[in-house]
Amino acid sequence: MGTLIEAHHESDLLSALVQAKTLWEFDRVLQRDLVARLGCDLIAFYFYSPTTGIFTPVSEALRSPDSPAFAMASSLPKGRSRRRQSAPNPPC
Repeated sequence: MGTLIEAHHESDLLSALVQAKTLWEFDRVLQRDLVARLGCDLIAFYFYSPTTGIFTPVSEALRSPDSPAFAMASSLPKGRSRRRQSAPNPPC
């Protein structure tokens, strides 16, 4: 589901994200700019490794025990996904 954002605001946001030097700076830009534009309380993201099946929280809100979102990040035991097994892809 998409949200309409004016083109010049989108360009400013993309520019700020591209200029971020670290993941934590990228997260701060998301929190500062995108949360206000979307009118939500929090935006958080994980890295996911399909090879190991491990989620790694990146956003401060997921890593700080003082944050209500910390419980959400902690709900994945040992960082593992609780995704269900899917059927293998059929041969081409």
